[in-house]
Amino acid sequence: MKPEIKEKWLAALRSGDYKQGEGRLHISKDEHHLFCCLGVLCDIYLKEQNKEWGKIEHDGASIPDETSFIIYAVDGESRLLPHPVVEWSGLARVVLPSGVFSLVTLNDTKHNFIQIADDIEKGA
Repeated sequence: MKPEIKEKWLAALRSGDYKQGEGRLHISKDEHHLFCCLGVLCDIYLKEQNKEWGKIEHDGASIPDETSFIIYAVDGESRLLPHPVVEWSGLARVVLPSGVFSLVTLNDTKHNFIQIADDIEKGA
């Protein structure tokens, strides 16, 4: 991973500016924006590229009361790290000290952003 981008990502994860969600890169529900750890990286990418999140009206997900959710995407991708973000960041794969190879797994198993940032810092 490119060191300057890694530092921005770690700072963003630790900042308290992002509320953690799971299952998607970024959703909003009832005016609250939720991000997975990879969604935070995507948000940094979009801001640096002067781009905005795209919205997905319906992607086949079975979310109760879908009308209260907005699902956001980068280049049409709402679940996985989009290729342009991978190229920009240099993040291909992160091997974490905890032995977990997937940041999505950490995020979606209730590790908070501080814990995830600590693992990225030690292992990536």
